[in-house]
Amino acid sequence: MSTLTEKRAALEVKRRDWQTLWNSKPNRDFSTTEAQQLKRWNEEMSGLTTEIQTLDALDAMAKDGMPDGGRSILPDEGGGWASGVLQDVMLAKQQKVADVVRKRSHPSERAYEGLSVGKYVKGIVTGDWTDAAAEKAMSVGTLTAGGHLVPAPMAAGVIDRARNVSRVIQAGAVTIPMETSTLKLARVDNDPAPVWHAENAADVVAADVTLGSITFTARTLPIIVRLSRELFEDAENLDEVVRSSIGGAISVELDRAALYGTGTAPEPRGLWNTSGLEVFTQGVNGAALANYDPFVNAILGVLNDNYTPNAAIMAPRTAAA
Repeated sequence: MSTLTEKRAALEVKRRDWQTLWNSKPNRDFSTTEAQQLKRWNEEMSGLTTEIQTLDALDAMAKDGMPDGGRSILPDEGGGWASGVLQDVMLAKQQKVADVVRKRSHPSERAYEGLSVGKYVKGIVTGDWTDAAAEKAMSVGTLTAGGHLVPAPMAAGVIDRARNVSRVIQAGAVTIPMETSTLKLARVDNDPAPVWHAENAADVVAADVTLGSITFTARTLPIIVRLSRELFEDAENLDEVVRSSIGGAISVELDRAALYGTGTAPEPRGLWNTSGLEVFTQGVNGAALANYDPFVNAILGVLNDNYTPNAAIMAPRTAAA
């Protein structure tokens, strides 16, 4: 912990030195290299801060116990326990990525509420920015070589649309917003073992919790949508069409990768290719469903690991059978 804190403090000193240099420049214009270096330092500081907060929370959890049945982990500003799972780190399915982006964005970007992807792409293609002042402002600085990129405040809404229809997220998978390309979080590998204590006994037997870590690596899933100019000019429901089309396409691939991803970069690793999981196989290509045994065995496996089964993802033909 001390090493992480010292590293963050050293980065903060460097960042302040660069800020002083920035303020001393008459035109306040960094070179591209300087700006990139400052951005990298800020991103690294953010990642270190998240890691330190998580380690602190797990340390407190190990000492004081986990209240609320494990639903609360991070202490709030008043010293109590904040609600939510790893507050500001993990998002449950009912929470929105758009809210996180809005919270973390620059104050000048927080004013762009309810941005329309339809108005944005219509303005890009046709030059018609009628009733789209905010969208026009967001178009400044976007890439033009090979197509425009949807700005983060708008893209977050599309991501939420994909999350709403993703089966793995409906089944309980959480979303972890990342400000850097990698993010390391602490995890509990082994719980402490309690030992009964006799009255007036001299010492309480120490039972330490074993902490490990897991590293998240961001992967990119781009999508290009081609629409006719006539559609951009005439369609009244363009925003809904674009959001639904992109969101639906992303959700299908997200589910496939979450379940069967190979793990070979840039594709993430899915459950099927993750070692250490309990598997009850139905054969190489599966088998016709004859009874409830596969479900009962899967439920038993989850219960044996002290978890409560809450969802099953299956093909429609299996549900029908």
